[in-house]
Amino acid sequence: MRRLLTTLTLLTLLALPVPAAAQQDGPLATQQRADAVRRLEMVRLYKLVELLELSPEDSAKLFPVLQKFDDQFYAVTEKRSLALRDMRREVMLDKPDEAKLKKLVTDILTYEQDTMKIREQQYRELRTTLDSTRLAKFMLFEKRFNAEMIRLVEDVRGKRQGGAKNTNIRKVKQ
Repeated sequence: MRRLLTTLTLLTLLALPVPAAAQQDGPLATQQRADAVRRLEMVRLYKLVELLELSPEDSAKLFPVLQKFDDQFYAVTEKRSLALRDMRREVMLDKPDEAKLKKLVTDILTYEQDTMKIREQQYRELRTTLDSTRLAKFMLFEKRFNAEMIRLVEDVRGKRQGGAKNTNIRKVKQ
């Protein structure tokens, strides 16, 4: 029952802004995405308090650490997403620019390394805030929560309805 309530809450939070943002590409879509991310963060923090049985004092120590690294992570993730979008556009051209593609590949690999470094730093700092059991629960929660959010967003956007045949990947010209 609790899981059903959580899922319904998440779907309610996501249902309106995500499809609208998926169809647009401008300031309104950006604002809607930002609002959706903020709502997801609130749900994430609420679930963490519950799972880790955090006192107000524990939360006051944990949340600034999470915020610091989440901000860094999202900044790098946004750059990576923009580079992937540019790469997708370039590959779809009749004559893709090899130099541009090489730079984009290098940039994307750098962004992926940066995200790994950020997470590693986060876990190192969390070791000073959380005991080993809570840190392990946090790490497992993060993996599960992120996978669930991706699944929910895909469901709301309708991408999972058609399964693999509806993956939004176009054939590359050969």
